[in-house]
Amino acid sequence: MNETSASLRHRGLTTSADPIGDRSVPPLRLALLLCALCGAPSGTLGAQGLPDPRDQPGSTVGSALEEDSRAPAKVDVQPVAGDEDIRQRLQSVLEATGWFIDPRVRVEEGVVFLTGQTDTDKLKKWAGDLARNTQDVVAVVNQTEVILPSVWDYRPARAGVQALWRDLIRSLPFVVFGLFV
Repeated sequence: MNETSASLRHRGLTTSADPIGDRSVPPLRLALLLCALCGAPSGTLGAQGLPDPRDQPGSTVGSALEEDSRAPAKVDVQPVAGDEDIRQRLQSVLEATGWFIDPRVRVEEGVVFLTGQTDTDKLKKWAGDLARNTQDVVAVVNQTEVILPSVWDYRPARAGVQALWRDLIRSLPFVVFGLFV
């Protein structure tokens, strides 16, 4: 074998008389093929984040007492908005969203009491923040109940399978590209 033939063979090219040539796969092509087949979908299909414990129903992260007992930055001596105005405004907003089951708002001396039911802790916190940010609200007691989903509710599983399917479809160009490389 001469020097030129050995150099070509080292780079994955062949000069043999065999029409098919050397069947070895050059290392660069092998690496690209492995990356395309294994590495591309791993970021989308294999990496599922852990659920945030604050999103779980019945979560004990952050006590309700801590949430409800924060003191306001300032309390007006002569409030502009009356208790009934605050109650009507908050009640209409909570009902308009459609996120709450039987929302009830009661206001006494600027203290807002929220009751009702919702699906997530995020929505409960949102209602409390809404009340806190309302003009002339002194404090908020958020007694909104987070209801647990039914054991037979397969919507989260179905959403997860749909997300995996979308990720698989998105990774197909990488797989096809890897097959041709």
